[in-house]
Amino acid sequence: MTDLDLTDLLPAEQRLLTAALAGESCHLLDRQVRPKHDEIIDWDDPNREIRAEFLSQLMTHQHPYTNLRTISVQGAVITGELRVDGDLVVVLGISLAYCKLDSINLGGVKFTGEVRFEGSTFAGSARFEGSTFGGNARFNSATFTQAARFEMTSFTREARFGGARFVGDAVFGRATFAADAKFGRAVFDGNARFGGATFTESARFGVASFGGFAKFGGVTFGGDAVFGGSTFAGYARFGGATFTANARFSGATFNGNVGFDGVAFTGNAKFGKATFVRHVKFDGATFTGEFSLDLNEVMAGSVSFRRSRFDGTVDGVWSAREVVLDEARFSEPVIVRLLCRSLRMRDVELRSGGALQVRGAIDATAAKFGDRTTLSDPGNAEWANWLRGPHRRKINHKMVAHEERSALAEALFPALDTCTSVRSLRRATVADLELSAVDLTDCFFVGAHGLDKMRIDSACTLPTTPTAPEGWRPPRFTRRDAIAEERLWREQYKTWERASDSANHPAKAGPEGTGSNDTAAVLTPVTPDQNADNDPPNATMIAGIYRSLRKGREDASNAPEAADLYYGEMEMRRLAWTEKHSGGRTPSFAEHCLLTAYWAVSGYGLRAWRAFASIGVVIAIATGIFATVGVEDPPGVTEKVSWVHPISGAVAYAQVPKAPFGWGDAFELAARNSVALLRNPSNTPNLTPIGTFTDIAVRLLVPVLLALALLAIRGRTKR
Repeated sequence: MTDLDLTDLLPAEQRLLTAALAGESCHLLDRQVRPKHDEIIDWDDPNREIRAEFLSQLMTHQHPYTNLRTISVQGAVITGELRVDGDLVVVLGISLAYCKLDSINLGGVKFTGEVRFEGSTFAGSARFEGSTFGGNARFNSATFTQAARFEMTSFTREARFGGARFVGDAVFGRATFAADAKFGRAVFDGNARFGGATFTESARFGVASFGGFAKFGGVTFGGDAVFGGSTFAGYARFGGATFTANARFSGATFNGNVGFDGVAFTGNAKFGKATFVRHVKFDGATFTGEFSLDLNEVMAGSVSFRRSRFDGTVDGVWSAREVVLDEARFSEPVIVRLLCRSLRMRDVELRSGGALQVRGAIDATAAKFGDRTTLSDPGNAEWANWLRGPHRRKINHKMVAHEERSALAEALFPALDTCTSVRSLRRATVADLELSAVDLTDCFFVGAHGLDKMRIDSACTLPTTPTAPEGWRPPRFTRRDAIAEERLWREQYKTWERASDSANHPAKAGPEGTGSNDTAAVLTPVTPDQNADNDPPNATMIAGIYRSLRKGREDASNAPEAADLYYGEMEMRRLAWTEKHSGGRTPSFAEHCLLTAYWAVSGYGLRAWRAFASIGVVIAIATGIFATVGVEDPPGVTEKVSWVHPISGAVAYAQVPKAPFGWGDAFELAARNSVALLRNPSNTPNLTPIGTFTDIAVRLLVPVLLALALLAIRGRTKR
């Protein structure tokens, strides 16, 4: 640094020196004037010029006057690079408010007093890395036209950057803020780098604007962290950050991807009315506050909470296109009120249960519902009003349209017309789960534990068999509930045609004749998740699923729907014989034939019309046998009165052959014997051995079939 001749000072320098000796501030513009950056950057007034070398000498006591306590100037133009040499040089507190600085390099400097740069413009680089601010540091409304570097800087008192504008990168990596840090309404046109910084007290970034990357990875927030109303145009990263007090992002707007990976929220995390236009990740985050997470009126593109831990509650009605809760852990009862296109919660654990009020498609593969949990369709009333807007926000103290939020809301509107559907409960623990008003059309249950204790209310929807007529044919299928595993199994073994053909031909039997008249579903193709069990379970496993679900319906005294599930169980037991190399238990051919007969004559005791039809068939067959080969021909002849003498009364007889046993007699005999059981009716004709066997069969079969018909009626009407 060169020595300046203090007798040859510029006018502004002389005024500054005089004011400094008097302990006063040097004002080079009216005290009431607050010039903007656009005005300051155009200053070219020699009466405002102060050389950086002169200012540096004053700051470091390298001048004849050693009793200066502060240096304060307002409205100056500092020409040259303002710098000091040496390591950790102790300098006076300075105030350069509303000044224009060509360049500043005060890295490694220790400021003993307050430092003020309010409203100043840094036309060149601004370097404060490694510096220590012993007093308040005030950069309110300052403008940094190039990079502003505050790495490893220590702010022992308040740090104020409210309304400041960083045109270049703002670098605060590993900086330490021992008192309040205020960045409210700050504008970061470049990247904002705060990685590894420590905020001992509150950090306030309310209504700040981040135009580039906003990196807060590894930051420690010891006090409240306030980002309410802020706007993040680029990627925002908070991965590994720690929020020991409240984290407030209410009303913030994130236009790029957001990363909260591994963040520890010790206090409450408040995101009410925040907007995440794209993807936000909370993977591995921990929420330990009393009210862990507030998501009220949050809208997002996609949200991920993989491996997150929630020790408090989750509050608020929110909406997103896609939400992922894989491997998340909820320690307290949870209430999730969510509108989304899809919710994936694989291997999630709800240790204390709760209520999942979700409108959308849900994949709960391997989920663990540790206590009473209700999964229901809440309708769309809670979202209809606020999702439709109007959406507005405050910018520069004015309410303006929130275009990003409006566009996202428009993309979320279609979800209002969807219903809640569960796509998978594979390998889930569901003994304490209750499903209410959800669609189970495409839900897979294979490997689930506790299905016999899971509650499915009558408002839930299972896939059903088709009942519409097929072309000129009458309806071939009796309506019943089914499950997705059965449809997938039947497509593989071709016991009905594939779903691509079922729209036109919903219920053809397979080429081997093993198809049932009660088994085709009227739904879109079943597409199992590519990352899950793509191969359908074998028929024996599907029968076990039906058995467990039936047990739950029976415990809930829902006999009609339990009957449908029993039908499905028996169908899969019957058709298991058709499997080849399935690895499961294959019934014997005799068992298969027995079950097939049971299905054919009465629909496993659940189709009354089949039993009555079977009775009619038995009587018709018996009638045919009795009318042909079942009754012996009547022997000999019989006498018939031919005339009577009118006077003597003598009667003359004529011999005629006996009348044959006709079809009417045969039908009467078959019908009468069908209800006689063990008692032999009177006036029974002599039967041939075939007729005797037929008579015994009719007496045994018809009462059994009648009992099955009554059993089927009871199954459909039992309360």
